[in-house]
Amino acid sequence: LLINKTLATLDIGDNNIGSTGAKYIADALIINKTLTTLDIQDNNIDSTGAKCIADALLINKTLTTLNLQSNKIESTGAKLIADALIMNKTLTTLDLQSNDIASTGAKYIARLLVTNQTLTGLNLQSNNIESKGARYIADSLIANKTLTTLDLKSNSVDSAGAKYIAGALMINKTLTILNLESNDIDSRGAKYIVDALIINKTLTGCYLYGEYFEETFVKFFERSLHPQHVNLS
Repeated sequence: LLINKTLATLDIGDNNIGSTGAKYIADALIINKTLTTLDIQDNNIDSTGAKCIADALLINKTLTTLNLQSNKIESTGAKLIADALIMNKTLTTLDLQSNDIASTGAKYIARLLVTNQTLTGLNLQSNNIESKGARYIADSLIANKTLTTLDLKSNSVDSAGAKYIAGALMINKTLTILNLESNDIDSRGAKYIVDALIINKTLTGCYLYGEYFEETFVKFFERSLHPQHVNLS
């Protein structure tokens, strides 16, 4: 990566490079000017490695997609990455799935979304952000004008969290795909989403598979929205 001038995609996921290996990659990213996609998922990278990657993102101007899925950066690492992306103007897709960032990490990501103008895709699946974290993200979506895809699957978000997200959907005009599968949203929470989508004119896909809805609500759901908008199964 220090000398190569043609490589655009690098996938070294599931190689146990750890934070030491992440530092080597990060140091190369400071020099490299061709790589656009980097996949370092499932590599036992903690917040120390996240700091190295974050430092590189402050300088690198070519990387557009970063996959850090299934590492161990937690909320500390999420803050480092988020702070770097407030300055970075090129990254468009960020995958932080399964990093245990929790609601505190979601707060840092939300702060990023308020100011960032380049990120279009964000995966926060399986991070235990709960409804508290969902509220942070929802509040940021009111201000954000670039994010089009948001994945919040499997985050223990309940109907209170769904209400916050629904409120954001009534205002946000850029999000097109929202994944809320496998959370703790019941019929009450889903109704918040449905009511918002009657008003919202930009979301084209909303995924609620794995939630628990009463039969009477499903009938209301089907009457209220065109089937192509929402996936219940």
